[in-house]
Amino acid sequence: MTLPLLAVSAFAVPTLQLGIGNGIYDLATETIVAPDDIFTLYAYAKATGNKAIDVNQSHYISIALTPQTGPTPEPFGSFDFAGTTYDINNMDYGNPPFESVLEHDAGDMSSHGVFNTFFLEIEFLFSDLMITGNINTENNPEHVPDGAGNKLYYMDFAVDVSNLLPNFGLHFDLYNSHLIGGDVDVDNFAPFSHDAGTGEVSSVPEPDSFTLFALALCLLFVARRTRKNLRFKFLTI
Repeated sequence: MTLPLLAVSAFAVPTLQLGIGNGIYDLATETIVAPDDIFTLYAYAKATGNKAIDVNQSHYISIALTPQTGPTPEPFGSFDFAGTTYDINNMDYGNPPFESVLEHDAGDMSSHGVFNTFFLEIEFLFSDLMITGNINTENNPEHVPDGAGNKLYYMDFAVDVSNLLPNFGLHFDLYNSHLIGGDVDVDNFAPFSHDAGTGEVSSVPEPDSFTLFALALCLLFVARRTRKNLRFKFLTI
């Protein structure tokens, strides 16, 4: 009787999530990956229910350099985000959220294989004029909001990484923050299954391969059990 509940929770829409227009979901890294060097990054937030966000509260997108780089600055080229060009001189080494001490502490964003590295933090506000229907970007990574519906606020950001040097990429996280005892901590954040980045999609076996492998194991198990049972019957005759 618990299976339907598990199924519902597995596909629950998080309070915050990121998406990329025509993005691809990388099963290995659980990240939505941009299909091209020029793309649109979408930030989504719940607009209804007890998890609805306050449009007057600042939210942030951290843009992190991958692979992990630093603490010595290393030129990586440049990228454009929302019409502004950034390079290594615009980024700080550490772990978001941005605060006076950027070394990781308990209230910061989890390292999740990205931090510490050079990153910058973009502050923005959601608008109640930009609202769309309910989606889950983990299941629909390629989704482009059409403004139909009233379940999620969204913001869009034009990104161009064509001037990044080879072997560098970007990772995006979405969150808001609050001040606790003088320390800036992350409050809500997009789950790591709903963050985004650039780079190659990891090579993973297709679902059919998993199915065939599981079927082969089952057949092998049945064959061994059958052989064992036949041998037992033969010995007891």
